[in-house]
Amino acid sequence: MALVYCTKCELIVDDRSLLPKFKRICPKCNEKLFYFGKETVSLSPEDIINEYDKTHRYNPISDLTGKVETIHLRQSIDLDIIECEDSIKHDPENIEARLYLARLYLSRFDLPKSVGYFYEIIKINPDNAQANKGLSDVLICKREYKKALGFLKKALLKEASSEIYENLGIVHVHLEKINKAISYFLKAYKIALSKTKKEDLKKLVSQLIASKT
Repeated sequence: MALVYCTKCELIVDDRSLLPKFKRICPKCNEKLFYFGKETVSLSPEDIINEYDKTHRYNPISDLTGKVETIHLRQSIDLDIIECEDSIKHDPENIEARLYLARLYLSRFDLPKSVGYFYEIIKINPDNAQANKGLSDVLICKREYKKALGFLKKALLKEASSEIYENLGIVHVHLEKINKAISYFLKAYKIALSKTKKEDLKKLVSQLIASKT
């Protein structure tokens, strides 16, 4: 099975469903179709996303610093915590400091502290995309997918990022809405900046489509 992709419609088609002379023409808009990949799997969608999660563990500190938490870095981060807490005391509406702390505690899987700071941000600014997305990260960790979906929808109203679309895809896989999940993963793929991330999302979409056949 070969998959072809229309960048205009964000549509993926199994080329076996197309007539030979139209294998590179989108059946919806007549634009050119591009080869997307070939995948055969025997895993269920749930297993596919669980395997994806194993290699894409959420680690905001690594994302922000480009490092792992060495002893030296941990000491530096502990100082950052003190500075952030001090900043909040002097500026009760400091969102940036709260966002750093929320992400830090999430990376350490200290979910209660992380949730606390995310909710403080939302109390200050209910439409803050990063806080709403962050709460979705927490809820995905807790397997509370329906609740996560609500926060992701709010985040999406303010910021159409690859990360938000990716989370929406993950949530919809767990809610057994595979077509919607594929649609969101494709949106994430289309705007992802990292080549590695694009390749990972491309493989994930191919596997999910193959799991339906």
